[in-house]
Amino acid sequence: MRKLIITISFLLMPVTFIFISPVIIIFDSAAGIISGSFIVFSILFLSSVFIGRLFCAWLCPAGGLQECVMSAANKAVKNSRPLHVVRHIIWVIWFGAVIFAIVSGGGLRSVDPFSHLYMGLSLHTEGGMAYPIYFVVLAISVILTLVIGRRSACHGICHMANLMIFGKKLGQLLRLPRVYLRMDPAGCAGCNKCTLVCPMSLDVEDMVKKHDTENSYCILCGDCTRACSKGVIRIAFGKPD
Repeated sequence: MRKLIITISFLLMPVTFIFISPVIIIFDSAAGIISGSFIVFSILFLSSVFIGRLFCAWLCPAGGLQECVMSAANKAVKNSRPLHVVRHIIWVIWFGAVIFAIVSGGGLRSVDPFSHLYMGLSLHTEGGMAYPIYFVVLAISVILTLVIGRRSACHGICHMANLMIFGKKLGQLLRLPRVYLRMDPAGCAGCNKCTLVCPMSLDVEDMVKKHDTENSYCILCGDCTRACSKGVIRIAFGKPD
């Protein structure tokens, strides 16, 4: 069901592209407009306090694209740390640009959730500039997945990941009830099936042994829970022990 939903989300990307665009939010913020992308990013941050990165696993169009590519080239990312450094740099530049746009534009003065949306499609923007950006995003996501490994675009270039990681950290800090992986290290058989199926290339078995229930890069897809024949890993809601 998850694979079906996220694949449909990818197929709908020409419609939803403008709502996850890191560029539109900058242009509209400079014009004092709270755009659809601004609203979506705000919702992702606030919801991640309680549901972590569920969006990445179930609804992210770019995630759906990468998982489709994984059907042809399903290899784990060997070392994701350099990719995380690149993503942090990209995020700081992007977030700084958004703040600068808001300040230089004199603040946010109006709300237009459907800004730049034309005839129901995100790509039909003025001048057709969304088309090349769209295909460049697709190409980069496909190339990274083929060359580096599973969901490497999530690790390395996603401008939304940090928002949800910060939200998840806030939920942990405030000790709020939230979605997390409940683990039973004593029942682990050491089969490593959970690690093999993880789309984020996490060492899930090691997480189980260390009782690391809230890894920042876990997207709560549930693939590990289905792979574990011992029922050691489960998705739960509440306050982790």
